[in-house]
Amino acid sequence: MRTREVIIGAIVGSVLLFVVGIVIGHYAIPKSTDESKSNVAYLNTECTTTTYDAEWDTYRNKYLQEAVESSCNKATCNTEDLPRTYISYHLNGKSIDIDGQLDDPAWLEVPWTDSFMDIRGPEYPKPYFDTKVKVRWDNERLYVGARMEETHFWGNITEDESLVWTENAFEVYVVPDGSLHNYKELQISVMNVTWDLMLKKAYIDFGTPCDKSEAFDSSWNSDMRKATFTDGIVNDINSTGTFWSAEWSFSFERLAQHTDRPAGKLKPDENEAWFFIFARPEYKYKVVNGKYVKDESAPTEWWSWQPLYTVNLHLPSRFGLVQFKKKMNDKTFKWEKWHLYRALFEVFEAEHKYKSINGMFIDDMSQLQLAPKIMSTSCVDLSVTLGDGNFTVTAISKLDSNLPQAHIRDDRYVWFTDRV
Repeated sequence: MRTREVIIGAIVGSVLLFVVGIVIGHYAIPKSTDESKSNVAYLNTECTTTTYDAEWDTYRNKYLQEAVESSCNKATCNTEDLPRTYISYHLNGKSIDIDGQLDDPAWLEVPWTDSFMDIRGPEYPKPYFDTKVKVRWDNERLYVGARMEETHFWGNITEDESLVWTENAFEVYVVPDGSLHNYKELQISVMNVTWDLMLKKAYIDFGTPCDKSEAFDSSWNSDMRKATFTDGIVNDINSTGTFWSAEWSFSFERLAQHTDRPAGKLKPDENEAWFFIFARPEYKYKVVNGKYVKDESAPTEWWSWQPLYTVNLHLPSRFGLVQFKKKMNDKTFKWEKWHLYRALFEVFEAEHKYKSINGMFIDDMSQLQLAPKIMSTSCVDLSVTLGDGNFTVTAISKLDSNLPQAHIRDDRYVWFTDRV
C-alpha cells in the first residue's frame, strides 16, 4: 500500500514540475512585441480591434499567394491585378436620345460591361437578375445606360433628391480626377426618381460614428438628363415583365466641380482612366391592400459591377476602372498609372491593418504584409514617412520618368472596413 502511494506521489510531482517548466520556459524566451501581438490578433479576432472583414482577408490572402508564385515583370506592371475594366468610346459625332430604351445606334455598336456579381465577391451566389452597363462620352457629357432584369416594377418614392437607394435602384459612383476625394454619387429608380450628391470623402473618414452630414453635399447638381423604361407597368401588381433600363447623361463641367481637374481640361483626355462603381440594391416586396410595399424584414441583395468585398459602396480604392478612347478599334485597356495606384493601395491598406493590430503605424515596410512584387521595386519605388502618429506613403514610377510622383496620406481613407 505504501509503495502505491509513493508511485502516485511521484507521478503527481512529475506532472507539476513539467507544467512549472513550461510556464518558466514560456516567459524566459524573448519575443518581439510585434510577433506576439500579431499572432494573437490573427488567431483570435476577439483580441484585436481590426476592422478588416473575413471576405476581404480571403481575397487578399489569395492575391498574396498569387503574388508569391508570380515573377516581377516590368512588362505587366500596368496589367496585373487590375480590377474590372471597361472601355468607353467617344460618340464621334453620333447622338443619344435620352428615352430610357438604349436602342440608339450609338449604344448598339458598343459592348456591355461584365454582368454584376454579389458585392461581397465571386465566392457568393450569382445574382438571380442580370445587370449590365454601357458608357459613352462626347466633349461635353458622360452617358451611362443600364439594363436590369426584373419581374415586378414598383416604387413609392416620387420626389427627386430623396433616398432613392432605399428602394430598387441603379447607382453610379465616379471619381473624375483620381484623387478619390470629391467623388460623385448618382442614383435612379424605376420611377425615374433621382438623387445626385458629392462625397467630400468616404463616410468612414469622418470618425466613428461618422458625421454623414459633413461627408456629403447634396446641393451639388450633375446637370442630369434622365429616362427609364420598363416592359411592364410600374406599381401594377397584375403586370409583370422581364427588365427595366435607365439612361443618363451628366455634364463633365459639373462632374469636375471641386476636383483637381484643371479648368481647361473638364472632359477626359484620350486614354485617361477614371475610377467607377456601378451597383444596384434589390429589395423584396409584399402586396398589401393591392399595392407593393417593401418587405422591411427581408434581407437586401447588393449587386455591383466590381466586387467591393463587403456591403459598402463608399470604398473608392476598390472601384473598377473606365478608360476613355476615341478610336473604336482600340480594344486594349492599358493605363500607365495603374502600377502607382496598386502599390499605394497595398501599402496604405497594410499600414492600417498593422495599426489595427499593433496600435501604431510603422516605417519599416519589411514588417508589413506586402506582396513580393510590390516590394521588388521593379514597377515603383516606395517609401513611408512617419510623423506625429501619421504617415505618408510615396510612390515614384520606375517605368516613366515623366510620370508625377504619387502619394497617399493617412487622412485620405481608412481603406478597408466592413462598416456600411
